[in-house]
Amino acid sequence: GKAGVFFDQLQRHGFTAGADAAVHVDETQADNVSRLAYDALVQRYAHRPDAPQFDAVLATSDELAVGAVAWLRERGLRVPDDVAVIGFNDSHVAPFLDPPLASVDRRDPQVVGEIESRLFQRLETPDAPRCVISVPMRFVWRASAGGPPPA
Repeated sequence: GKAGVFFDQLQRHGFTAGADAAVHVDETQADNVSRLAYDALVQRYAHRPDAPQFDAVLATSDELAVGAVAWLRERGLRVPDDVAVIGFNDSHVAPFLDPPLASVDRRDPQVVGEIESRLFQRLETPDAPRCVISVPMRFVWRASAGGPPPA
């Protein structure tokens, strides 16, 4: 699953993480995803009253990251001084949070543009050879990531 890919990539880049490093949250089952993330972290670490032993949280959505920040603050941890937090989807609210939330931009408008272009190309030329288009995601540095902005 997704956690396996996450751990594989950590290892590929020379990092290790304990088996409990991934907290699964089913975003499809909640109206308040931030609350769901907060509750999942409370439950995961209820048996550990001490500060968590990690440097960063990488959430699979900005909404999950908001819940993680609330949980970290409740435990007396500062973002990004104690724990860096990065979201995903670069929502319109990310720059306005405190601290502004670093996020991954999937570049949806470019992806949609490529899909539309390929669809019409296929309709015009049904026998055209298959092609693979890559639209790389983009990391959007903001203060929650800690450190200086990347060059």
